[in-house]
Amino acid sequence: MDFFCGELVSFVLLCLRDGLDPLGILGSWAGAFGWVQFMPSSYLDCAVDYDGDGQKNLFVMADAVASSANFLKCRGWKAGDFAKQEKALTAYNGKDYAKATLAYADALR
Repeated sequence: MDFFCGELVSFVLLCLRDGLDPLGILGSWAGAFGWVQFMPSSYLDCAVDYDGDGQKNLFVMADAVASSANFLKCRGWKAGDFAKQEKALTAYNGKDYAKATLAYADALR
């Protein structure tokens, strides 16, 4: 319950800070939104305006991809360091997701 209360506070803050309409943001039942399904606290910490239009918009692919990369960087991602990559991906969506994603990336190589 504390997690979601914190996310609600983060959601209100991001709407106030970035001038967003809280009723205009579509998201999941848990509060995640955008192409990459960021929680509000992740948006506050890591979202970037990559396309330079003055808005951080996770429904715009350029901002979403750049924000995802920034999220991983903020969580300690380091190229070539499996443990740090796993830790960063775990912060995004749990350990099973991290292991599966890294295994898939290894298979693609």
